[in-house]
Order: sequence, then structure tokens, then C-alpha cells
Amino acid sequence: MLHVDQNAPVSFEMFMAMVDAGSREYALEETQAGLAEHRQYNVEYWMTLPDNARIYVRGSGEMCQLGGLDVVVGVVIDITKHYATKERLNALREILKEINQ
Repeated sequence: MLHVDQNAPVSFEMFMAMVDAGSREYALEETQAGLAEHRQYNVEYWMTLPDNARIYVRGSGEMCQLGGLDVVVGVVIDITKHYATKERLNALREILKEINQ
């Protein structure tokens, strides 16, 4: 999904560099808050991949103990199509609301 070499490690800094500038602060704050509070975090944001593809993603994760180390375990899911469908549905709802007034 991220269009990077799957055999190469991706650091947190490299990952955050792909998060769009307009979403980066929000994504970072939500992630850090979840980790600091030892709770699962869920955050949605825009990313621009190395091939310049722009996607909307949902990131979820939490801090876990692994062999005495604190490790972040999480997933990032491309929800671009879901987001576009949701936006279209909201637009149609607005049109219906105007018609029914």
C-alpha cells in the first residue's frame, strides 16, 4: 500500500513524512496521545505516497510489551474509496434535504 520496498525498514519519521502536511499535526497528536495514555488510537488522515498517489487512511495501534520492550503494534488501512463514497452520500443527503424543504 505504501509503495515502498517491503524488505526495507520504514521508520516512524519516514512514515510521518508521507502524511500530508495538513494532516500531520493532527495524526501525530492523536497517535502520541493514545500511546501516552496506553490506549488504542484510531485516526484518519491523508497521505501522499512516494509515487505521488494521494490516499485517505485509517491508522490504529497501541503500545504493547514484547520481551520487556515497549513496541507499537498497529495497522494503516487505505479507506480512500470509503471516504469518497461517504462524501458523495453526504452530498446527496444535502440535496435531498433541500428538495424536501
